[in-house]
Amino acid sequence: MSVLDVLGRSALIRSGLVVGSAVLAGLALVQTAHSLRGAALAQESQSEPSLDPPPVTVDSEDEAFSPYVDATGGISLPTDFETKFVHIGTVSVEKKSEEPVSELHGTYTRAEDLEAFLRDGHFPDGAVLVKDVRATTNSKLTTGAAAYGADVKVWFVMIKDAKGRFPNNDLWGDGWGWGLFEGKDRTKQVAVNYRTECRSCHVPVKKSDWVYTQCYPALNAAPKKAASTDVPSEGQGERPDLAAMFPQWNDAQRLRGDVAAGREYYLSKTVENTMTCQVCHSFNAKDTMTADGDGLIRAGFPIFASAQRTNIKNSGTNLAALGGNVCVIHFMGGAAPGMTAAELANLDAFLKSGGDKDHATARNIDYGKAAWTIPESFSGGNPERGKDLALQSCITCHNVGDQKAKLVEAGGPLEGHSYGPDDLKELALQIRNPDYKHNSEMPGYTDLRLNNQQLLDLIAWFAAK
Repeated sequence: MSVLDVLGRSALIRSGLVVGSAVLAGLALVQTAHSLRGAALAQESQSEPSLDPPPVTVDSEDEAFSPYVDATGGISLPTDFETKFVHIGTVSVEKKSEEPVSELHGTYTRAEDLEAFLRDGHFPDGAVLVKDVRATTNSKLTTGAAAYGADVKVWFVMIKDAKGRFPNNDLWGDGWGWGLFEGKDRTKQVAVNYRTECRSCHVPVKKSDWVYTQCYPALNAAPKKAASTDVPSEGQGERPDLAAMFPQWNDAQRLRGDVAAGREYYLSKTVENTMTCQVCHSFNAKDTMTADGDGLIRAGFPIFASAQRTNIKNSGTNLAALGGNVCVIHFMGGAAPGMTAAELANLDAFLKSGGDKDHATARNIDYGKAAWTIPESFSGGNPERGKDLALQSCITCHNVGDQKAKLVEAGGPLEGHSYGPDDLKELALQIRNPDYKHNSEMPGYTDLRLNNQQLLDLIAWFAAK
C-alpha cells in the first residue's frame, strides 16, 4: 500500500466480565487504529531474531505497567475498587428460566481507563476491569419484586496487556491478564489457565474485542475523535487534502530535510506505543511490490520508491511524508496534528533518497484490486506452508513458536494448531481486518499482500489438529 493507505489492516471461570465478558485481542499486532487506512512507513529488519526464550518478568521500562501485577505476572485484586473505581454497569443473571434473579454482576474500571475507552474506542495498555459477582436477596418491595446484592461469590480481574509481557504465564494471553478471587478470600488468586477456564464464553463478542460492551452503559458513548483525523484514506473515498489537514506542512516546505535524521525517525521513532515506521513498511533496494527485500511479509507495501508514485503526488501534496503523519496519529498514538515541521521535512528527505521512477516500488497501487476478502471455506490450506508464512509475516510483531518477533513485540505469542474450528473465521477476519472492525490494533493484510491461498495455508497451521 502507499503511504496514504494503512497496512492493509468455559466462561471467565464461567462468568467472564458480564456473565462472561472478557477482552481478547488475538493477533493484536499493532496499537490504536480505527476505521482509517492511513499509512505507516517501514523497512527491513536490522538484526537477526534471537532464539532466547521469551522473558517471564517485566522489562525495566514496564516496571510501572500496573500496580496490580507483580514481576512474574501475578495478579492482585484492587483493594479499593468499590470506592475508587467507576461503576460501568450491572447485569442480572437468571440461572434458570422463569426463576428469580440469582446473581448480580457489577463491573468497575478506573476513571482514566474509561476516559481512554470513550476517546479511542478500546481499552489502553494497563487498563483494569473488575467484576463483582454477588448472590441476591429476592423480596417484594413497594416498587415490586426486587433482587439486590447479598454475599460476594467471586471477583474477576482483567488487566490489559498490549505487549504480551508474560508469554510463559498461563494467566496471560490474547491481550489480557485474567484473575479470579473467591469471595471467602480476596487475597488469593485461584485461576490456573485462562485458555481452559475463560475463553469459550466470549466467542459471541469477538468483534467488540471480547467485551460485552452492550451491557455496560458507560461504554456506549460514541468515541471522541479529533476532526483532523476524520478523513478517508487513499482508495477509500474522496481524496484527502493532507496539506490542508496538517498546517505544519507550510513550515516544512521552507526547511531543508536531513536524510540521516529522517532515516533515524523511520527506524526508531515511537510516540505512544511500540510502533515504528519500519514495522509496517520495508525500505530496501531489493523491495518489489510483492516482496520485502529482507524476506519478511509486512502488512504494508514496501516504500523504497514511494515518493515517485503519482497517486501520492496527486493526493493533495507531493510530500510523501504527510501520509506517514496520518500513521503517527492513527497507529502510533500521536495527537493531531502529529509530526513537527522538522520531522516532516527530515522524513520526506529520507523517502526521496530511495529508488527512482524506474524502481519496482514506484508503481501505483491498484486500489480496484486491493481487497480484504475472506474465503467461503477454510479447507485447502497447507499447514507446512502456513508455518513458513507465519515465520515471514506474523513474526514481524509476534513471537512465533520459539522464534522471537523480528521487529517489535506488539502482540501476544502465537502457536500452531491452537485455534478451534469455531474460531477460524474470526481468525481470518483479524488477519484481513477490513475497516478495523475485527481488531482495532492490527493492520490488515489485503489480498495484494497475502492472497487467499496464503491465508488458507496460515489458517491450516493455526487450526487445532
